[in-house]
Amino acid sequence: MPPKFKDLKRYCDHNGWVLVRDTDHWYYEKVLANGDVLSTKVSHAVHKAKLASGGVSNPTRCLVEQIQELSAPYPTACGSGGIRGGWLSDKEIPKALWQRILRKQLRITEQEFWQQL
Repeated sequence: MPPKFKDLKRYCDHNGWVLVRDTDHWYYEKVLANGDVLSTKVSHAVHKAKLASGGVSNPTRCLVEQIQELSAPYPTACGSGGIRGGWLSDKEIPKALWQRILRKQLRITEQEFWQQL
């Protein structure tokens, strides 16, 4: 089963990947022992379920808070790999995309990913 975007971010944060840019995505790089540089990006994947379920009383205020959090140099992680305020999505990475990320960007197997998470 493919992971969620928050799982991929947690993997990068805990396995030697360096956050190099935080714009529309989190962009990470990792230098291997042989000098190869790997790169990947992780979607911010805003969690829309809160708004759709009516769980947020003031959507505009929440959006402003989210923008402020994402523009901080290093977003504050909390809970199970989420971003403060619960904005990092529980959205699953599509299977075909996940296979490409493993093969071309992370250069590991799915089993290695879950073991290192």
